[in-house]
Amino acid sequence: MATEYEVGEHKMDGGELDTFYKLFWFGSQDDGDLPAKSGMAGLIQKGLAVKNYTLPKIIHYEKPNGLSVTGFELALKYYHSEYIEMRNRLREIESTSQDV
Repeated sequence: MATEYEVGEHKMDGGELDTFYKLFWFGSQDDGDLPAKSGMAGLIQKGLAVKNYTLPKIIHYEKPNGLSVTGFELALKYYHSEYIEMRNRLREIESTSQDV
């Protein structure tokens, strides 16, 4: 049985979570750069991602696969603590490097 992960009010399998992570942290992706095509399909079904080859080439959608507005908002909430932890580690590294 596949592991399910709770992301907000959504349950995701590993392929969906890997794809969600990549789309949030690395932006829109070409089909061949997705961790899991089935993960992308699952995110689209949940309304968290979009696939569109005709979207204008704007910053967030330079490539056809990206998060929807709902998906982006969910990712901001879900990954917020990861961001805070990373920021705190970087600040700690900066402060210790200045002490040298």
